[in-house]
Amino acid sequence: MEKTFCLKNITIKTFDDEYDTWSTYCRDMIITQRGDYETYIGNDRIFRTYESLIEDWNNNRKQHTHFKFEKPLIEIDTLICVYDQEDVEHLKRIMNIEGESNYAKSIYQRVKCYGGAEEGGWYYHKQFLVDEDSNDYEIGTDRYGQGFIEEFEFYRGQNEMISDQYYC
Repeated sequence: MEKTFCLKNITIKTFDDEYDTWSTYCRDMIITQRGDYETYIGNDRIFRTYESLIEDWNNNRKQHTHFKFEKPLIEIDTLICVYDQEDVEHLKRIMNIEGESNYAKSIYQRVKCYGGAEEGGWYYHKQFLVDEDSNDYEIGTDRYGQGFIEEFEFYRGQNEMISDQYYC
């Protein structure tokens, strides 16, 4: 089976109230291997920075309810995929990518929600971030897709889905 490696550009953007525009806060590059959810090539510092910005955003939003704070954005773009280990070494050298990092492991609670009566009725699932330690939870879902699941992600909360969905 052929291994596929993908070069990804990570960009964090914050909202500048003074100029009413988004500006780049920081950016970095990583290399992922399809099917490997344990580690990736590159530093995880940019994802820890994003988690810190989100934490600050949550604190500011709670303290200053009369101000509008835009949630920081993170963009993860795949630039190129290669299939040869030699090409990976070239990418690491050219893009100055060093080290190896672990994916964050997060536990989510999946809850089934009723979307509405359109088209005979439909359902969707919300996922709420619960914890990062699976020892306290029985991982698995019931026949309705509800329960606790474990996700491997770049940053905590990446796969959280808490907003209501609407039929279009």
